[in-house]
Amino acid sequence: MAIRWRNEDIAKLRNHVRKFNAKITREIKKNPKLKEFLPERLNVNELRDTITTRRDFNNLIKSVNRFMEKKATQIVTLGNGVSLTRWEKRELQYKRAAVNNRKRKKRRVVGEVPKGRPGTLDQYDAMDLKDISDVSATAFEGLRERILRESKQSYWDNKQQQMLANWTQGLFNAFGESKALEILKATEKLDRSDLLELIQTRDDFSISFMYEDISVQDKYEYLLEELSLL
Repeated sequence: MAIRWRNEDIAKLRNHVRKFNAKITREIKKNPKLKEFLPERLNVNELRDTITTRRDFNNLIKSVNRFMEKKATQIVTLGNGVSLTRWEKRELQYKRAAVNNRKRKKRRVVGEVPKGRPGTLDQYDAMDLKDISDVSATAFEGLRERILRESKQSYWDNKQQQMLANWTQGLFNAFGESKALEILKATEKLDRSDLLELIQTRDDFSISFMYEDISVQDKYEYLLEELSLL
């Protein structure tokens, strides 16, 4: 759900940013060596630009509240030798679990990577992220960045929007404006999630099908007929 910033949301965000940044300052004063392990300070304006959904806003508030806990800044060391705060370890574990839950749902649509032969890009993309302790110290930073990126609701919303945009552009490239508009009109009865599932699971609704060595008219009539049956 896209966020509509209310005055109470902005006030809550400012309050939590203030608390978060104040704790960072206190912790560094108590132990300057801790600075390299602490998160960057938050900025209200930057957060308002990057938070695009209510879910992301709520997750940020929960994360800040966890940072305020007494033992949050204790240093722990993973089995791969990476040291980080107790808070960051828990945040990455929470976020990874949320990402992998989404990936499991996606695998129900696109299927698992088949054994003994290559899978599709969607199938590889739907594979679980590794545990933060199961990668080498050199690979940790890349995994951390991916977890943080993919844990945002906006990441998945943008991914779906891009998939639909690519498919729509494919229609115009392959069929021309008039036929593309007729095909799109035929999809209007479908929920967005149903259309995305068609694009991901059926070869005849993929972009590659649009460029099959079949006459444009035949492909056009076929797609309209299939859509009429849904």
